[in-house]
Amino acid sequence: MLFYWFETYYCVYLQFKHYILVTNSNIHIMKRTLLILLCCLCYAAYGQSLQADFYALGGTTPYYSMGWDSVEEANKWKYFTLNNTATWQLFEQPSWKGLKPFSYFNPNSKFSLGISYSNKKQKETAQSPQITIKPNSTCSFYACFSPGLLVFAKWKLLITDVDTKETEELLDAFKWSQDNAFDGPNWNKFNVNLSAYAQKNVQFSFVYEGSDGEDVFIDGFEVLQNDANATSIHVVEGEEVAFYNSSTGKVTSYNWKFEGGTPNVSTDENPKVVYAKAGTYPVTLTVSNGTEEHTFTREAYVNVTKKAPQALIGVEPGGYLSPFVGRFIALGSSLTFKDLSKNNPTQWQWSFNGANIEQSNEQNPTVTYNKQGVFSVGLRATNDAGTSKDALVNYIQVGGQQHIWNITPEENPNLNVIGLGFYGFYAGSNWLGMSKFAEHFDAPQAKAEVKSVDVYFGSTVTVSPNAEVSVSLALADDKGMPGQVLATSTLKASELVYDNNTIKPTTFTFNTPATVEKGFFVVIGGLPNNDEGNKSDKIAILCLRRQAKEKSTTYHLLADEDGNNKPTGTYTWYRNDDEPLSMAVCPLLSYDLSTTALPRNEVNVGETPLRFDGNNLLTAVDYDAIEVYAMHGTRVLSVTKPPHVLSLRHLPAGVYVVKATRGKVQDTLKVVKE
Repeated sequence: MLFYWFETYYCVYLQFKHYILVTNSNIHIMKRTLLILLCCLCYAAYGQSLQADFYALGGTTPYYSMGWDSVEEANKWKYFTLNNTATWQLFEQPSWKGLKPFSYFNPNSKFSLGISYSNKKQKETAQSPQITIKPNSTCSFYACFSPGLLVFAKWKLLITDVDTKETEELLDAFKWSQDNAFDGPNWNKFNVNLSAYAQKNVQFSFVYEGSDGEDVFIDGFEVLQNDANATSIHVVEGEEVAFYNSSTGKVTSYNWKFEGGTPNVSTDENPKVVYAKAGTYPVTLTVSNGTEEHTFTREAYVNVTKKAPQALIGVEPGGYLSPFVGRFIALGSSLTFKDLSKNNPTQWQWSFNGANIEQSNEQNPTVTYNKQGVFSVGLRATNDAGTSKDALVNYIQVGGQQHIWNITPEENPNLNVIGLGFYGFYAGSNWLGMSKFAEHFDAPQAKAEVKSVDVYFGSTVTVSPNAEVSVSLALADDKGMPGQVLATSTLKASELVYDNNTIKPTTFTFNTPATVEKGFFVVIGGLPNNDEGNKSDKIAILCLRRQAKEKSTTYHLLADEDGNNKPTGTYTWYRNDDEPLSMAVCPLLSYDLSTTALPRNEVNVGETPLRFDGNNLLTAVDYDAIEVYAMHGTRVLSVTKPPHVLSLRHLPAGVYVVKATRGKVQDTLKVVKE
């Protein structure tokens, strides 16, 4: 059809040209010919046949490849070494037991480029030949490594502009591991955008520098140009693919089918689809103009490669959350652990210390803790592409005493002061008639006592230093609101603690511990709200604000008003469901009054009472303060009256110096956080 119309256009064009050559005066004929030509064009456009077609981003055509599958092929690169005993070499498979060779991803692979760690100083470079980068290009390769010791010997991918001799870093494996929570050892695919180097002559270099690092293996190196006309695209499990309609004709509707994708159907013109499982999948597009339709299928179009799992431990609700341990439970309590790992693991190996079982191969095991102490949990998740590990170190405290709250470790960094504009603060000084605030806690798993309550303030500015701020422990009444008071502690407003540089609690200690067996409230009242000219009370408790319809554990006591908006002198409790949140309020709860969270062992002469288990500082004595410094001298953490388990999980990997003081005694500890 199209060929017919092109032939018609050409005939008309020749006729038109002939008329012009014959006579320049025949304007009428020229106009007539132009009219015929325009009509043909319009008719052709309107009558263009309906033809379904599409492409996807990710379609690529390689124009440089290196697989290191023979000595001859490997010698096309250059290798520079400081250590002849540990330099870039050819390996049949990774050194870690159980990991598959690269032939799992590419059946034609025979060897991989690798380097073994050494305790000697290393600077080993593998350099590509000169490559001219085409527009819209990507560099792709696989690397198998473990990031644990890369802080000591790092490997990087560099690119050098041959003409200007300028070298830039494309990838730092250690930084990438930290940013992506990569554990390993596993094969991982990397894609690096080369748009900035279009039309430039470059050389790539893999550089391994340092000592006492980790083994590294490289394979499947390619430089590819993104190509919409490619017959297939290659992605890894969990990757999103963007599809684009390129159909011709007047299309009014689209009907996509994506075998193996999510969603598996779509009516969007340009849909996005996620492929979760390895395999080769077709894609079908049917287009319609209301009267006719056309279907087009690209067979074996999407090729999804397996990806090693990323292990992640989840814990079902149970016990109490705590600022200092992950979960606080009573003796004899059970917890269910959930596998939240990504990339479709097929095998699970759990390890539990302190529980009734030490090992489990279930995906979501339930264990019981009958021993008092602080315990860890580990998970090793595996599929055909590799293995990944996750650990919750000193996460479960069984029995003893511990501070509790309603905030998860993930939510902790989002604590903040909630301003109410002109009206003051929520959970603080305010002009809205909220005289008290309360935080609700579920019933303990066994009979327990509460000795004190820590409250974390985000502002303690006051013009009422002698105002009495009270913290009470109360049981729920028959309406589920704060009722019977069990214990009360009072401080002056001037005694409230806030430090702009670090988080410090204000401790309210009860004269007599309160016994609790049911759900209870911590009630805070007496927050002053006075002003003196340009100064006013600005006291606020740190809060965690959540999204609508999420968990809310905070209540407020509001002054009642009559029909004329005048106070009646009565008050009513309300749960803050309009804007769900929790307050940074931490009762010190004890299941067994004879022990604490960690045994306070006597320290032998010459021994430091400080230990580091990889994520937490463990102390065997009561310190007045602990400070943590980075190696460049910056203080990154300061805690007064620290707990016996102080988490450093939030700090980036690196080397730190810990200074702990008790009276005139100062203990120091060098910490390497992997």
